[in-house]
Amino acid sequence: MSTKGWEKIIDKEILITLVEDRPVLWNKTLDKYKDNSASIAGWRVICAILMEDFEAMEQRQEFGKLVMKKWRQMRDAWVRSLKDKKNCKTSGFAVSNTNPYKY
Repeated sequence: MSTKGWEKIIDKEILITLVEDRPVLWNKTLDKYKDNSASIAGWRVICAILMEDFEAMEQRQEFGKLVMKKWRQMRDAWVRSLKDKKNCKTSGFAVSNTNPYKY
């Protein structure tokens, strides 16, 4: 399957939930956050949930990189939206010119 086909499989809301359930991937206060093998194991579990035959795939590494890339893009977009919201100055009844982040 091509990379474009894989992107259609990755549901953003499911990916957010899966990463949220694995604090080793996002919680910097944990000691295991710095453990690379724990991080790889967490991403491998997420990939196996997103793609049923992940362990049998020949292109596991490419799919894993795509999932992590998708997560980084969503995380960065969320941080940018928070920054834009903070920097948006409104007075009185002015309408905000930024759209709320969807996910």
